[in-house]
Amino acid sequence: MGPYTSFSAVDGSPVTGALAIPEGLDVMAQWVPCIAAGDVDALTEKALSLDAQIMILPKTIEAIGRFALLRDPTGALFGFLEPAR
Repeated sequence: MGPYTSFSAVDGSPVTGALAIPEGLDVMAQWVPCIAAGDVDALTEKALSLDAQIMILPKTIEAIGRFALLRDPTGALFGFLEPAR
Protein backbone atom coordinates (compact mmCIF):
# COMPACT_ATOMS: atom_id res chain seq x y z
CA MET A 1 0.00 0.00 0.00
CA GLY A 2 1.23 3.49 -0.75
CA PRO A 3 1.31 6.61 1.43
CA TYR A 4 -1.92 7.43 3.29
CA THR A 5 -3.30 10.94 3.80
CA SER A 6 -6.12 11.57 6.25
CA PHE A 7 -8.54 14.48 6.15
CA SER A 8 -10.36 15.96 9.14
CA ALA A 9 -13.42 18.11 9.72
CA VAL A 10 -13.02 21.65 11.07
CA ASP A 11 -13.40 20.29 14.62
CA GLY A 12 -10.51 17.87 14.03
CA SER A 13 -12.59 14.68 13.82
CA PRO A 14 -11.44 12.29 11.07
CA VAL A 15 -13.59 12.33 7.93
CA THR A 16 -11.81 10.46 5.15
CA GLY A 17 -8.46 9.34 3.85
CA ALA A 18 -6.68 8.57 0.61
CA LEU A 19 -4.04 6.06 -0.43
CA ALA A 20 -1.60 6.82 -3.21
CA ILE A 21 -1.49 4.16 -5.91
CA PRO A 22 1.89 2.44 -5.65
CA GLU A 23 4.18 2.73 -8.68
CA GLY A 24 3.79 -0.15 -11.10
CA LEU A 25 0.31 -1.11 -9.90
CA ASP A 26 -1.98 -1.01 -12.93
CA VAL A 27 -5.27 0.19 -11.39
CA MET A 28 -7.52 3.14 -12.07
CA ALA A 29 -8.00 5.82 -9.43
CA GLN A 30 -11.28 5.29 -7.61
CA TRP A 31 -13.21 6.05 -4.43
CA VAL A 32 -13.84 3.08 -2.18
CA PRO A 33 -16.24 3.57 0.73
CA CYS A 34 -14.92 2.33 4.06
CA ILE A 35 -17.30 1.49 6.87
CA ALA A 36 -16.22 2.31 10.42
CA ALA A 37 -15.93 -0.95 12.33
CA GLY A 38 -15.50 -2.00 15.92
CA ASP A 39 -14.25 -5.45 14.85
CA VAL A 40 -12.92 -5.67 11.29
CA ASP A 41 -12.28 -9.41 11.54
CA ALA A 42 -15.84 -10.25 12.63
CA LEU A 43 -17.42 -8.02 9.97
CA THR A 44 -15.17 -9.50 7.31
CA GLU A 45 -16.26 -13.01 8.28
CA LYS A 46 -19.92 -11.92 8.15
CA ALA A 47 -19.44 -10.33 4.71
CA LEU A 48 -17.74 -13.48 3.42
CA SER A 49 -20.70 -15.55 4.66
CA LEU A 50 -22.92 -13.27 2.54
CA ASP A 51 -20.89 -14.03 -0.63
CA ALA A 52 -18.47 -11.07 -0.54
CA GLN A 53 -14.96 -11.74 -1.85
CA ILE A 54 -11.86 -10.74 0.07
CA MET A 55 -9.49 -8.42 -1.81
CA ILE A 56 -7.17 -7.51 1.09
CA LEU A 57 -7.23 -9.69 4.19
CA PRO A 58 -7.73 -7.86 7.47
CA LYS A 59 -4.45 -6.23 8.43
CA THR A 60 -3.23 -3.58 10.81
CA ILE A 61 -1.79 -0.48 9.16
CA GLU A 62 0.43 1.47 11.54
CA ALA A 63 -1.12 4.78 12.67
CA ILE A 64 -4.25 4.06 10.56
CA GLY A 65 -5.91 1.05 12.17
CA ARG A 66 -7.22 -2.37 11.18
CA PHE A 67 -8.44 -2.56 7.58
CA ALA A 68 -9.94 -5.05 5.11
CA LEU A 69 -11.03 -4.60 1.49
CA LEU A 70 -13.86 -6.65 -0.02
CA ARG A 71 -15.94 -6.93 -3.19
CA ASP A 72 -19.69 -7.44 -2.83
CA PRO A 73 -21.58 -9.99 -4.98
CA THR A 74 -22.39 -7.27 -7.54
CA GLY A 75 -18.72 -6.31 -7.93
CA ALA A 76 -18.64 -3.12 -5.83
CA LEU A 77 -15.59 -2.59 -3.62
CA PHE A 78 -15.91 -1.57 0.03
CA GLY A 79 -13.71 -1.60 3.07
CA PHE A 80 -13.94 -1.95 6.82
CA LEU A 81 -11.76 0.28 8.98
CA GLU A 82 -11.27 0.13 12.73
CA PRO A 83 -9.34 3.36 13.32
CA ALA A 84 -6.22 3.32 15.46
CA ARG A 85 -6.79 4.86 18.86
